[in-house]
Amino acid sequence: MVIAAAAVVLVQAVLPGPAAEPLYDRQEYLYYPNEWMQTLELESLNEAAGQLAERSSVAAGGHGGGMDVAAMILDIKQYRVRKGDTMSGIAHRFGLSLDTVASLNRTAGMGVHRLDIGEMIRVPNQNGIYLAVSDLDQLSQEHGVLPDAVLRTNDITRDELTASMELFFPGVQHSGRELSLATGTAFQRPARTGWVSSRFGPRRDPFGGGWRQHRGVDIAAPHGTRVYSVQDGRVAAVGSNGVLGKYIIVAHFAGYSSLYAHLSRIYVARGEGVSGGESIGAIGSTGRSTGPHLHFELRRGQLHLNPADLIPGLR
Repeated sequence: MVIAAAAVVLVQAVLPGPAAEPLYDRQEYLYYPNEWMQTLELESLNEAAGQLAERSSVAAGGHGGGMDVAAMILDIKQYRVRKGDTMSGIAHRFGLSLDTVASLNRTAGMGVHRLDIGEMIRVPNQNGIYLAVSDLDQLSQEHGVLPDAVLRTNDITRDELTASMELFFPGVQHSGRELSLATGTAFQRPARTGWVSSRFGPRRDPFGGGWRQHRGVDIAAPHGTRVYSVQDGRVAAVGSNGVLGKYIIVAHFAGYSSLYAHLSRIYVARGEGVSGGESIGAIGSTGRSTGPHLHFELRRGQLHLNPADLIPGLR
């Protein structure tokens, strides 16, 4: 992927991406419900979930823009994160939208809520987002920006365009689902009370057996505490096994899905549509558990995501 050479004034920083997940053999993977392996079925449910979530989407393109955006050559500088900084606070300080700053520094909202002191954040001199350009004229029309303004902002000519190039579209912002992802508001906490008792990543197996990859987060809370769907979607599976106990899997938009395990009660049925924030179950200690807690996982396709990167308050 090639990003057009604009007037960029910065020292390139290596931004942390998602850590590669250790490889596991299929036998260990079957520790998880078989329903999560049925990709085609889950994708069909995601289509239904997408229809349910259309109320929050916008017209073609899914982005905002305007033909009156003035062409100003893009200039990107860097800001060093200090104690107490937030992404929204940095955006406000420089008179920019959260979408603009978040999109230049995070991928699909991963880690918007998490900043490290000393981290270098890219700050542009204007609002806008990068888009992959296959057809500049068509893309410009979809987003309400003149093609010449896009070229001017990126300080390139048409002759320099390539098929793999990304250009900064001035004034354009995400909207609907893409905006919620970019700004870290797509998902909410699966439990409104409780504390994170075990984080995502390598940990010692509480039942012995050495180090294992914990593919979600555990939220400890009293037995019976309500559990909520983190986003609109459709129930892909409900069930029970010796490891997860009573569990629910919800399919969301764009291939995302969530798992809620060790439940004491389940309030939904397979195939049922649910809204973000809707109560779907209650915390328990069923399955392989040392006490009342919710084991929560978030995936995109078959990729395990760290829920703390997308949901505030799960660190």
